[in-house]
Amino acid sequence: MIPTPRFVQLDEDGYFMMDGLRVADAEIGRRWLASIEMHQGRAITQMEGLPVFIEAFDEPYMVLDLEAKEAGWHATMPYGHTEPVDLETLTLDEWDRFHGRTRRGIPFVLSRAAQARFFESLDEFDDDSIVAHGRRFEMKPWLNAYAESNLPDWWSGLYKGEEARWDQKGPAPALALLVPQLKLSRSRILVLGCGPGHDAA
Repeated sequence: MIPTPRFVQLDEDGYFMMDGLRVADAEIGRRWLASIEMHQGRAITQMEGLPVFIEAFDEPYMVLDLEAKEAGWHATMPYGHTEPVDLETLTLDEWDRFHGRTRRGIPFVLSRAAQARFFESLDEFDDDSIVAHGRRFEMKPWLNAYAESNLPDWWSGLYKGEEARWDQKGPAPALALLVPQLKLSRSRILVLGCGPGHDAA
């Protein structure tokens, strides 16, 4: 069971932010990046032995460089953290940015500079595929990588299985505090995207 979550931010360049300031200590940043794991679709790192949820600007990993080595492709992230990646996981978003996953399953996005260098290292590329070291990789659209979430049964299954991790099992705390103070008369309301309807109730 995960203790009461704390949160840490990753800025648009993939660096940790604490109290509005970028964490500059490379050893600490590298340790936090290396301990990132995915839990029910959320990125979590370890700080002082406690799990901390990551609020990433984009993806948990911002790749600053992607290069081929003897053991395969490796991504370099901020703080000098590196991890192996497989090009089969690459997808392309609507802004033509590459997204993928490390071999440990951590989502990443290439920085513009990393993407430019990556293109230079390719044998060839077009709108639908890339060729790296003689091997062709088809580029799937980024959101289609999670196409099961477009199916109604997928959402119903989350609620039936009580796996909807955004469901607080009650109304939003701020709403529960504010609504009684407003002394609103009873009326009909429509709450779009209400899920189980705690806020509406």
